[in-house]
Amino acid sequence: MLKEGAGLGGKSIYSYNQDDKRIFYYGVVESISDENDGYIIRARVKGIDDTLTTQQLPTSFPLIPKFTSVQPKIGEMVMIFIPDFNNKNQDRMYVGPIISQPQKLNKDKFFYSATSLLDSGKISPEPAPTKIPDSVGVYPNKQDFSIQGRGNNDIIFKNDELVLRNNKFTRENNTDIPIFNKFNISYIQFKSGVEDEESEEKKDIINIVSDKINLLTHKNGEPRFNLTNQNDLIQEKEMLKILKDAHPLVFGDILIEFIIKLKDAFISHVHPYHGKTPENLSGNESIKEFLNFNLETLLSKNIKIN
Repeated sequence: MLKEGAGLGGKSIYSYNQDDKRIFYYGVVESISDENDGYIIRARVKGIDDTLTTQQLPTSFPLIPKFTSVQPKIGEMVMIFIPDFNNKNQDRMYVGPIISQPQKLNKDKFFYSATSLLDSGKISPEPAPTKIPDSVGVYPNKQDFSIQGRGNNDIIFKNDELVLRNNKFTRENNTDIPIFNKFNISYIQFKSGVEDEESEEKKDIINIVSDKINLLTHKNGEPRFNLTNQNDLIQEKEMLKILKDAHPLVFGDILIEFIIKLKDAFISHVHPYHGKTPENLSGNESIKEFLNFNLETLLSKNIKIN
């Protein structure tokens, strides 16, 4: 939706003019080709770079330290810092990408939604996810510190709690509206200070939640799997092999139940004398329970180990 009063004329802050004394400019990313892995980009500033091809554009170096890794996409908006007003092509630096709203993390186009929250923006922002009931929970609370991925994942640091999440939302009819995934969101939750009613002590708890969970080791495990692919760690083909060949985890409480039935059957059966079949097997409830026990209930279908 076009903002009221947008595009009414006047000097644009999105381009350079002769009266400018600024050192920051908005730019649009045109190249992210970088042979030195320095997160170098080439971004065009209107009014300064109009006659240049993409390859002729000056390079810009990231102002964000490389301890945090993010690179703008082609077509996104960045803030270009030009430290020398008399030499606008030297030692350019950038901050970005400029993301207007959290649902635009994957890509926020320059001169479109990226500027929607700026006074100079031409279109109005979309509804905030916190204002849409089905979207509540997709993005962290503002008082929490978080690291947001480009896609469908994040890390949230709360008071006495750390959460690593994946597949946290779905899209409604392939739109930009994020809907909280109530069905199979995957996460690891570290929570401290949980009160234990039995011991009246506070405990630290780790919850691992997903459709399938694999607990794998590099050494002394069998079967062996390739867990150190340089690009993917575990490739999809290897993942399917793990789901097929790794051992299902045993439920400890059901195993104890089975062992108790085995013990009762062993103690209660009677042989008339050595080498003969036990007597009254059909009437012995302990033996019937042991023989009828479903061994498949001992094994988890969703947690595998090696």
